[in-house]
Amino acid sequence: MEKSFDVVIIGSGIGGLSIAHLLGARNIKTALIDGKNDPAGVGFDTLGSFLDLERFGLPESIVAAKQSEVIFHSPHLAVKKKGKAYIVNKHKLYKELLNKAVDNKVAVFPSTYINGFALDKKGMVGSVTDEKGNKFHAGIFVDATGVAGFFSKRFGLQDKNLNIAQGLEYNVKYLDPQFRTHLFFGKLFKGGYGWIFPFGNDRAIFGFGSFDPSVKTTLRQRFNELFDNPQIRQLVLRDNDRLSGGTIPVDVKTKFVHKNVVCVGDSVSQVNPMVGEGHRFILDAGQMAARAVSDALKEHNLMLLHRYEDDWKEKYYRDYRLSKKGQVFANKLSQNNLLSDLAAIYLASKSDSTFIDLIAGHITPRSIFLP
Repeated sequence: MEKSFDVVIIGSGIGGLSIAHLLGARNIKTALIDGKNDPAGVGFDTLGSFLDLERFGLPESIVAAKQSEVIFHSPHLAVKKKGKAYIVNKHKLYKELLNKAVDNKVAVFPSTYINGFALDKKGMVGSVTDEKGNKFHAGIFVDATGVAGFFSKRFGLQDKNLNIAQGLEYNVKYLDPQFRTHLFFGKLFKGGYGWIFPFGNDRAIFGFGSFDPSVKTTLRQRFNELFDNPQIRQLVLRDNDRLSGGTIPVDVKTKFVHKNVVCVGDSVSQVNPMVGEGHRFILDAGQMAARAVSDALKEHNLMLLHRYEDDWKEKYYRDYRLSKKGQVFANKLSQNNLLSDLAAIYLASKSDSTFIDLIAGHITPRSIFLP
């Protein structure tokens, strides 16, 4: 079988889904290919986010719980701040975006594993091939394959050996109000942090993630031991063994385009390296990429794809560079309980709005140095 499209997207994570429905809405003949049986399938259940639902055309039905309070816990302190955020049901979010793509006549190919590609004489990708030998031709290809980096690693846009953070989470019974999120920091969470995201119906997601390579091999054991901590026991009750998890790359990249290949999401490290959230930023990157792809096709000029890189750098590069420095610094602080308490005191000195800016990943000189 051979099929031809204007754009072929490989991967139906948040990056692939976001750009797929936007291209479909522009009447661009688009294919979305993924190896999963369910293209809207997810690893982690929830996402704590400051998403602007209206801006991304998302309904409130994807929200598991609206948040108005965040408590930041260090080993001996608890800092309470006010601010509006959402705990998003990722299953519903992905399904919403997939439905938008289908409604916009995007051709979806689930259970399809792309394992090869062909280059033309100019070094551009002309087609990709699945494990059954089927070929998909296109003028532009989008790599949304996450940490696998199908194209991004081959073309030098992503490191072959990734610097990653790893996270795990349990769905637990929640003993606190549904409007309250908890974040945990300190030696107990070596090299990372913990979170409790309310999920509705007296449930929550309790998670633990680490940036420290030495912790990754023992992450599950460390996580299970957290349920014996008095601070945790008063907030959640583990009543099942369902464990989910995943990895994210945490280096900062600025090159997302190679000839007629465009990369979005984890394939080019678009997760904020400080806070570990990617969805809000990747949805925005998807909008930037969709505009650039549309312009390049309309004007028959692949150089216009680089507008995507320019737009991203203008909006996010400074924040991400500061966030990366903050992540390295926070990793060092988390190794020591006294320093972790000092971090809590520092955050307590911030206004509610500045505190929210920091945990939302808006790391600027103003948010760092002013209340």
